[in-house]
Amino acid sequence: MKGDGVLVWKALSVQPVRLSVLVSDHMSSSLLVPVLQVCACLNGGTCQYSSVTQNHLQGKFQVVGCLCPRGFSGPLCGNSTDACRGEPCFPGVDCSSAPHSDSFSCAACPQPTVSSGVPGYKCFENDFCLPPFPFPCHSMAECSSTGYNYTCACKPGFTGNGQECTDINECLDPATCPNAKFECVNTAGSVRCSCRYRTSDQRDGCGDSANPTGWNVFNVSMSWGKRQVGQEGLTQLERILSMGFQNKFYNASMKQYRPTAPSGPNEYRINMSSDTPHWYVQDYLSRVGAYYDITLADVGDLDECKANEAECVPPAVCSNTYGGYRCVCNGTDMEEAQSCVLERDNVNRTGTAEAVSMEEQKPLILGLVLGIGIPLLMLLLLAALACFCCSRKKTVSGDIPRLLPDYRQDQFSVPFDYSNPALHYTTHCSPRVLDGITTHRGRR
Repeated sequence: MKGDGVLVWKALSVQPVRLSVLVSDHMSSSLLVPVLQVCACLNGGTCQYSSVTQNHLQGKFQVVGCLCPRGFSGPLCGNSTDACRGEPCFPGVDCSSAPHSDSFSCAACPQPTVSSGVPGYKCFENDFCLPPFPFPCHSMAECSSTGYNYTCACKPGFTGNGQECTDINECLDPATCPNAKFECVNTAGSVRCSCRYRTSDQRDGCGDSANPTGWNVFNVSMSWGKRQVGQEGLTQLERILSMGFQNKFYNASMKQYRPTAPSGPNEYRINMSSDTPHWYVQDYLSRVGAYYDITLADVGDLDECKANEAECVPPAVCSNTYGGYRCVCNGTDMEEAQSCVLERDNVNRTGTAEAVSMEEQKPLILGLVLGIGIPLLMLLLLAALACFCCSRKKTVSGDIPRLLPDYRQDQFSVPFDYSNPALHYTTHCSPRVLDGITTHRGRR
């Protein structure tokens, strides 16, 4: 103890000791047991008197904590730092660290896993297509992991290398939808076919119905981007219409070809079902023109009369109709023949005079039938009734006077003379073509 009354005691270890101070004089004495806090930080550690790491002798001897410098650890900073002590690497992967350092390094990930970021720190199955790896392909592509690599392939309906994928427009191919009745609508990675000409009263799919009797004949003027010579162009047109209209297209023929001007339009004749209008064909050829390299396609009704393609025989007159023509004789349509020839009962009656004469005789014939035939029929019925009454026998007794003289009875014995040709009439009819009959199509 120093002379100034200050007691200095130096602890040489952290072993617990009890310190007691006894003070006495000739009058009294006092005993003091203080609380000792010992700092024993090593390697430059800083004492932290606010924390106690060891507490001995019922709190009378305490060892305070230490703030260790970099590279050291432990309660008294007496241990060198081992960053691998906590096994930070993936299980089974070796860990190494430098002395007095908190950094570490891991060996490579074991097969068949791979690392992401720090090698060996976290190891995953070698599938680069799954998290935690970012998806390496385009959003519209499929990813396939192959060991330590991967491949990308665009999904159906898209084209590209897998890193870049572009939607395929399936509507560029006319064969995508069944036929010309459908409109092709392209969607992302797919396509749908909607009915193009459906009306509210159709309940059979997209207007699918049996073909009506007859057909329409249309004229088609076409030019091809690539030279289609003669039969080659006709064959191509037949193939296009057969695919687009299926059973609605019958046949086609070529009417005009210009070998001196191959780039000019060629004239075709097409036969379509009578429920297929020309604008239907025009619309379809316009839509598929780019695919088949068609530079011009014009479809219209063919006037067979002006084109001299009608088969009417004079004096019958040709009259053009939509999709066909009709032969008119004296203002009436000829249903079966193209000339003014009527065949009845194996008798040929030609010319307009005979037809007019027959028409004028019809009222006379009708009058004869009504004026003579009906009264004659009534007389025949009366005669039959009289004969029936006369043929019945009546039995009486006694003498019966004669009711009528013999000459009067002879007068009524035979009411009619059936051998008289004036009482005979054979009915007959005369054919007549009526006006207003629905026009027939072209030659069937």
